[in-house]
Amino acid sequence: MASNYTIHPPSGNLGVQLSSRYQRTGDERDLEAAIIQIEEAVDTIPKDHPYRAALLTILGLYLNIRYQQTGNLEDSEAAIDRSEAVVDAAPEGHPERASSLNNLGLCFSSRYEKTRNMQDLEAAINRSEEAVEAAPEGHPDRASLLNSLAHHFNTRPGHETSRDISSRAQAYSTPSINELGMCRTWRPPSTDQRQQWRQRLRGTLTVQHS
Repeated sequence: MASNYTIHPPSGNLGVQLSSRYQRTGDERDLEAAIIQIEEAVDTIPKDHPYRAALLTILGLYLNIRYQQTGNLEDSEAAIDRSEAVVDAAPEGHPERASSLNNLGLCFSSRYEKTRNMQDLEAAINRSEEAVEAAPEGHPDRASLLNSLAHHFNTRPGHETSRDISSRAQAYSTPSINELGMCRTWRPPSTDQRQQWRQRLRGTLTVQHS
């Protein structure tokens, strides 16, 4: 059974298809084309369109990927801007607020890893903490959100750990979290986790399934 992802304007649908192909092939031409098409869709789609936030999410993720590849700060600024717009569209209690905050934190973390600006690290930790707080015990994404938070706490090469950061890291070192090893050793997402995230993201964009 085939799935058809239809978004209007057509550039949005094409952008999603190109981004999916980039995930499979890693071809940078698909990445560039996906960004162009999705930017066009975001610029033309009404602000209250139900799929605008999903398009902004994909755009922010792929702009951040391009920033990681090129180091162009304009891509980082654009990724953060798009990701902040998604957070603004997901108020407290919204089912996608935790993941939106986490994506924003990852954008700041990516910039910190290149610039070593402590303000970016603080922003990454702040957004990631908010994401964890938006995902109570039992939330299906809580473990991966804690994993991201642990990564931010541990990404400090060449810097002294501030008392503030140390105390906040300790605050998450409860027995239940320690059992997962979350706040002491960062573990990259598994292949299964990445596949689940892709499927959930695609699901938000599905208008027609046949």
